[in-house]
Amino acid sequence: MYKHELKQVTSIAFIDSEIEPKSLKILDIGSIKDDGSYFHNHSMTEFINFLTGTQFICGHNILNHDIKYIGDALNGAKISSTNIIDTLFLSPLTKVDYQLINAIRGYIFKS
Repeated sequence: MYKHELKQVTSIAFIDSEIEPKSLKILDIGSIKDDGSYFHNHSMTEFINFLTGTQFICGHNILNHDIKYIGDALNGAKISSTNIIDTLFLSPLTKVDYQLINAIRGYIFKS
């Protein structure tokens, strides 16, 4: 059995990044914090400044996509890799057509 430590969320930022497919250049980073402040820019330096003091980061497919491009900013803002929440793994819970999800993503669900 695993013993998990519950952490109190003191601050969280929800993020998404847009990447140019050919050059892999960051076109835009969008983020909003729990306090209502927001970021909409492509500057990594400004993004680090925005994230500084944030405890948790949340994004959809952040672990397989965004982290490749914004990982240095998360490190610069001293956000622990254990405090990254990826909603990709939660999205199948909202779907009704499990056979379609299984076919597309290769997941196996039991209903």
